[in-house]
Amino acid sequence: MAVTPLTAAQQEAVDALVAGRRIDQVPADEARARAFLAASADRISQLRLLTSAGVKYDIAYDAAHDIGEARCPQPRRRSMSGSRY
Repeated sequence: MAVTPLTAAQQEAVDALVAGRRIDQVPADEARARAFLAASADRISQLRLLTSAGVKYDIAYDAAHDIGEARCPQPRRRSMSGSRY
């Protein structure tokens, strides 16, 4: 999976938030990313065993969410209140 770099304008906005001490950069967590990818692969492997469209949708949604979480191996930011994004 390729990480899409920020545009110049986006990077400037992030840099301004860091300079203003609104957010702080935190190190990437590759082990966490690998765990989310493994969880997603496990969920997807189970889809063929199910017959309920609703349950399949829920599991596929959760697998997609895991991929989104795993996509954060790039440096992340943390608000000064402690929440991460």
